[in-house]
Amino acid sequence: MPRSCAKTPGNPRHLLSLDAALAEFGQEVERWNGAYNGLVRFGIAIESNAHWVAAGMSTEELIVRGYEMARRLGLKITAHISGGTFSLEKGFLKYLRETGRTDVRYLMQLGILDPQWILIHGIHCTELDIEQMARVKANLVYTPTSESIRGGGISPFANAHRAGVNVALGTDGPIVDYSVDMVEQMKTCALMQHVRHLDPTRMPVERTLEMATINAAKALGLEAEIGSLETGKRADIAIFNLAKPYVGVLHRPLSSFICAGKGSDVSAVLVDGEVIYRDGKFAHLADSAGAIAEAENIGKAIVHEAGLSHRMAINWRT
Repeated sequence: MPRSCAKTPGNPRHLLSLDAALAEFGQEVERWNGAYNGLVRFGIAIESNAHWVAAGMSTEELIVRGYEMARRLGLKITAHISGGTFSLEKGFLKYLRETGRTDVRYLMQLGILDPQWILIHGIHCTELDIEQMARVKANLVYTPTSESIRGGGISPFANAHRAGVNVALGTDGPIVDYSVDMVEQMKTCALMQHVRHLDPTRMPVERTLEMATINAAKALGLEAEIGSLETGKRADIAIFNLAKPYVGVLHRPLSSFICAGKGSDVSAVLVDGEVIYRDGKFAHLADSAGAIAEAENIGKAIVHEAGLSHRMAINWRT
């Protein structure tokens, strides 16, 4: 999802004004949304959380006008909310104390929280936040490995589900926790929610699979097309091979798949009915290893140009 970008107090050197940025974004939507037989879909990321606004990287005008454009174009909006640690110096709690409002409450006060929003993380969502999201039918996405590796906390997703919020699963991308394995997210979701609630029944594996499939499709507004195996939907299917020694005996296949399987156990992937991956080979990419190697070289060059090569060092700690 492209981010909304424009000149703001924290980003004064940006080349585009808010008017120009929104106009260019609209042109890209017109050009690409629905392209390739509907495989390309547009959304917009509007960062509305307290620390982005406090840092001047986002503004109330940007948030409201971005929302209005998304509504006009029928686009979903994503935003990171209630994340990070409870640090008094620079974390979520610092801005909660300064403003007296949570990220959800801020969107409610602006009068713009509705089903268009896909809210990510929600680590420190309050019960009132959850009630408000359920009432307006906003979507909430859990990224359990991302939150865990940052020591941010355990999000109240079992409570959100119980309250009627549409809850889905995501990865937050490899830049945060190195992983885009959705099987790993399903397992970690169950583990973390059981730890938070001290209850091994609060997050059944069936629900984690729903969060990764049909609930995610609902969050994107695509549940009529994808997210479940039904007549008339696009055939987006992943087929897994669980005949692995680390999986063991399959007494309850779904539990074994989520708790012992891995994303790399996939043997075939279909997108819109076309087999695009089978047994380690991609239908439209002859040299996958070469593509990864090229990406690694580009990444290293960017890190070097940014003067951040020291961050690549391995430091053993005792």
